Amino acid sequence: MRPPSWPPKICLAIGIAGTLLLGAACSARVPTETVVRPTKIRPVAPSQPAIDYIRYYDSHRGFGFEYPAAYESSVQGSGCGLNRRTGPDGITLTWGARSSLTIVHASSPPERFLRDRLQDRVEDLQLTPSSVADVPAVHAAYRFGGTARYGEAYAFEHLGELYVAEITAGAFCEIPGVPMLEPAVFQHVIATFRFDS
Repeated sequence: MRPPSWPPKICLAIGIAGTLLLGAACSARVPTETVVRPTKIRPVAPSQPAIDYIRYYDSHRGFGFEYPAAYESSVQGSGCGLNRRTGPDGITLTWGARSSLTIVHASSPPERFLRDRLQDRVEDLQLTPSSVADVPAVHAAYRFGGTARYGEAYAFEHLGELYVAEITAGAFCEIPGVPMLEPAVFQHVIATFRFDS
């Protein structure tokens, strides 16, 4: 037996109605999925207490740098403040427990001075060009006495004197309320070091 032949308009109407009914029936049985699009979130930097600095200035040599005022606090009482020692070869400034700046007559270029001073005492000595206060410098990074012991130094020459800023690992000055450990203080000293001329 042959299926009945219907006019094209009726076939089209039956097809559309069937699709709609089938689509509605299928969508009722299939669970819907919610699409969540990622949203960009801007991280908020945690607020840190402001750090007050003291500017050390040497009027004889015409240089200065900043270090935390808390290092001079009598509450700390651990010798973190700036100290100056004068010796026959020059002067040494110390701050914190492991940081220093030594100024001596420049008898050799900065790189040779660092190599001669450190080569026999340290492991993995790496010397790279750098600058401090817009003056060409040599940066030394090294290890000594094991993997947890490290040090770094900057050496640069100015007006016939050699400046050597150095920090070595050990017991650092950690001051309550100051969110900056001594290695970061050392880097701040280097970043704020300036000559008058």
